[in-house]
Amino acid sequence: MANSSILVLLIAISYALVTIPIRKQSKEGLIIGAWSYNATSYLKNYANIQYYAQIYAGSPPQLFNVQVSTASPWLWIPSKKCQFSCHKSSNYFDPFQSSTYKLLGENYKVTYGMGFIQGDLASESFSIGDNNALFIKGQAFLLIHQDGGFNGALYDGILGLEYGGTSFGYPNFLDNLLIQGQIARRMFSVYLGDNDFLGNYYDGSAVIFGGYDLETYANSPEIKYANLYQINGKWQVQLSNLRVNNYPVSSNSFQAYFDVGTTLIYAPQAEFNSIINKIAMAGQCGIQDNWLVCDCGTYYDINNYPSISFVLGSAHSFSLEPQNYFYKYGTSCYLLFAINPSNAWFIGDVFMRKYYTIFDADYARIGFALAKTKKFTKLSSFLGADVSGIDGGRIEDQEKLEPQKGFQISTILFYVLISGILLGLLSGFIYLFCNNQKGNYQGFHYEKIRA
Repeated sequence: MANSSILVLLIAISYALVTIPIRKQSKEGLIIGAWSYNATSYLKNYANIQYYAQIYAGSPPQLFNVQVSTASPWLWIPSKKCQFSCHKSSNYFDPFQSSTYKLLGENYKVTYGMGFIQGDLASESFSIGDNNALFIKGQAFLLIHQDGGFNGALYDGILGLEYGGTSFGYPNFLDNLLIQGQIARRMFSVYLGDNDFLGNYYDGSAVIFGGYDLETYANSPEIKYANLYQINGKWQVQLSNLRVNNYPVSSNSFQAYFDVGTTLIYAPQAEFNSIINKIAMAGQCGIQDNWLVCDCGTYYDINNYPSISFVLGSAHSFSLEPQNYFYKYGTSCYLLFAINPSNAWFIGDVFMRKYYTIFDADYARIGFALAKTKKFTKLSSFLGADVSGIDGGRIEDQEKLEPQKGFQISTILFYVLISGILLGLLSGFIYLFCNNQKGNYQGFHYEKIRA
């Protein structure tokens, strides 16, 4: 349990291109020719475990934190009835305070692998982005009054951006943005920052509705696309080959689901075993609480370990280096892979932190470009430094990290002690959250409770 706890502390001319950062106001500039920024907003990165945005519901608007998920077509937020029957949330929707709320008269229960949500189908006005840049009316959503299996979630609800899916028979959020003229294309892109598994703050992470911005978020102008494997409502491509240091892991091809909202990479049992065996051959490793843990400092360096290459679609190869797929804690490295009991891959944030990911619903494909990286110190998240600047990782207000006159060693030790205590307190419920998440992304179904 203790070792597992350490691991998981582990958008056309005249149309809006809207960036919803999971951080700060970006510079103005050319993005996909004449498409330009309309607004930015902020999403938070909690310890590389949860990335969540702010969305407004109702008239007047009520604020909610929502996790962006590409594995679900549904938008749901908690109602005031949910205060004692749902996971702990910061915000609850009060329909009696909104002049645009409309109850659609149906009640649904959505069952996940290890959890569920249940509530009333309704429609409402929603806005997202700085100054409410994107605004849609009559969006169908589920106003939940009961849930289970979301222990440890810091978000209030989920913004589903699944490919082609409907929201209980109504247009989903992305489709409605297009239908109501808010974006020119059914496309969004995702940049996920890396805060070194520490803190809960805005770190540059962003969702861009309607397009992409290679200048800001990518290290290369090249986008490699993989067509969707099946047009079935899923962001799913073919994983045609998998190699560890050029050695094939399997002769089979697989379906690979890409989900913003899944923390780890989930592999079928046989391929998971093959991967950990090949990694273990490069150093000193062992299994602790079903996680592969390797020596990364006592006798072996992290660079001793192999790269893992994914061939997506028919030709494009994408590699993860040990620094990408391990979480390094002291002299130990924890593998950010886990077992999926089904014969499919779920590729989550571990992969998308390295590759700026473009979800193109119009052309039924997913694009990847090598993402820009940032550099910062772990201590900055606790001392309150403004960590910003994606390119090069410039840290603003650097003086906040420098010892000032009279700054005593005892103060430094105090911060170190507080950091340790915070990590210990956070690790327990993060571990529980990841275990619940592992089951909740194995699939889901919904049923109408009443009409």
